[in-house]
Amino acid sequence: MSATPSLLETFRASISDKADLQSQIVGLTERAVSAEADRDLLQTQIDTHLREQADVIEALTSLRGDLEGARTEVTRLSTDLATARAAATTVADQTIETVAALGFPAADLPASTDTATGGSLAEQFDAISDPAARTAFYEKHRTAIRGL
Repeated sequence: MSATPSLLETFRASISDKADLQSQIVGLTERAVSAEADRDLLQTQIDTHLREQADVIEALTSLRGDLEGARTEVTRLSTDLATARAAATTVADQTIETVAALGFPAADLPASTDTATGGSLAEQFDAISDPAARTAFYEKHRTAIRGL
């Protein structure tokens, strides 16, 4: 004969199953709350990272504009330098012609090149790449360079 569980045993088994289910529900609820907190933390980190990247993009865009402006200025200055050199050559030629017309021999005229290092002052200045050396050279030859 098979023993059928009594009503009390069946009730106790149901209560035990219910307690296990409630324990599982509590555990799953805690995991869900923890997952939500992790999600919120990750979302905050993503938002922070996106803001930082937007700031970097903004800074790079600004620098790009500055670079384009600097390129334009360099082009303008190069054109101005070429114009000034052409004018200096013209003035130098006119001066030589005027002095020669006055009867002074060319050998008695000051040289337009620096005999110690060779080349015109403009060529020497252009050959210097160190900013401090360029400044020192300019300061030393300021009067002559302005006279070009």
